[in-house]
Amino acid sequence: MKKNQLIYNSIAYFVVLIVNILANEGFLPQDWANFTKPILIPILINGYIYQTSNNKPRLFYYILAGLIFSWFGDILLMLVEQDQLFFTAGLVAFLIAHIAYILAFTNSIHKPFAFVEVEPKQRPFYFLLIVYAGIMFYRLYPYLGEMMIPVLIYLFVITTMGLTSLRRF
Repeated sequence: MKKNQLIYNSIAYFVVLIVNILANEGFLPQDWANFTKPILIPILINGYIYQTSNNKPRLFYYILAGLIFSWFGDILLMLVEQDQLFFTAGLVAFLIAHIAYILAFTNSIHKPFAFVEVEPKQRPFYFLLIVYAGIMFYRLYPYLGEMMIPVLIYLFVITTMGLTSLRRF
């Protein structure tokens, strides 16, 4: 039964995702994108809950929190046309989601912040991620103005999430 539930959940996710992509690309009415966007993450959450064991360690709850805050972020960004504060609220929701993912990754690995002990075969990926973050900041810097500190914080959190996710391998 559990296996069938995962299959149905996966099919539902990919059908909704395809409809969302087609609507965003103009092949279907835009209203379909607005309808499908807030459905995607709840389907993902449902699949995540079904595929985890009954033993719920901190990793489970942190990832669940990350998914929920990502869902809030998606919904809030859909409301930006009504008020620009929804943009800031959406970014804060995504920032909290990334912090939850960092906590999930760091709680599931030994010595999570010991980047010096990274296996040699992983070092190029670390290097590329850090270089990419630097290039992103360099490219955005001329346009940031008063948003420099929030962008630096966000870039730091996203880069840290990427680095801690690499540590899981």
